[in-house]
Amino acid sequence: MRYAINIADLLQYSNHDALPVGPLLLLHPVLERDKDKIIMCEAGRWDGMANLVKENCTIKRWDAIYQIIRKGVNGSPGIPKHKLRIYRSKTGKGSWERI
Repeated sequence: MRYAINIADLLQYSNHDALPVGPLLLLHPVLERDKDKIIMCEAGRWDGMANLVKENCTIKRWDAIYQIIRKGVNGSPGIPKHKLRIYRSKTGKGSWERI
């Protein structure tokens, strides 16, 4: 299973102090750095590009990060699906679905 995070959604958090940035810091070490790891998850949308999560990120680690992002932690709110698009694909080569 491969996962990806929408780039346009990530960028919106870099300019707003009031948004829940804490959970997003968990993503930094697990996102791929190479430009060839930027993929199109929503064809036909100007904001459909996403950054792949590293293949060596374990399922246990990814599940924990995902839960913190969606539900929040220690009183900080989670980030809803419409504010941060996260995708999943069985192969990582297509058929991306929002989760």
